[in-house]
Amino acid sequence: MEHRLNQRRSIVLDVALSLHDLGLLCSRTRDISLGGMCVDLGQIRLANHQVVDVTFMLEEKGKQRLHCLPAMVTYVNHTRAGLKFIHQLSESTIQALKKILD
Repeated sequence: MEHRLNQRRSIVLDVALSLHDLGLLCSRTRDISLGGMCVDLGQIRLANHQVVDVTFMLEEKGKQRLHCLPAMVTYVNHTRAGLKFIHQLSESTIQALKKILD
């Protein structure tokens, strides 16, 4: 049985993954939560525990705002990867995520 710490929501968002060894990868989310996200990878293979920077836009106070968060790969499954945010989120990021999770 799968156990999650945070509520997640299926949503498609454009994201950019900064991979220290491969450069920039444009991707899309499958779902997102306050703790992380699942992203489509296509043919790219990431390693478990690999650290990446995730950049995406969320609405904040009626405007799109860029969010850049370090994340660690927690699983890789065929063409998808689970990413866990590894630093405490800013209050503005938390509020923007809560808005889309409601």
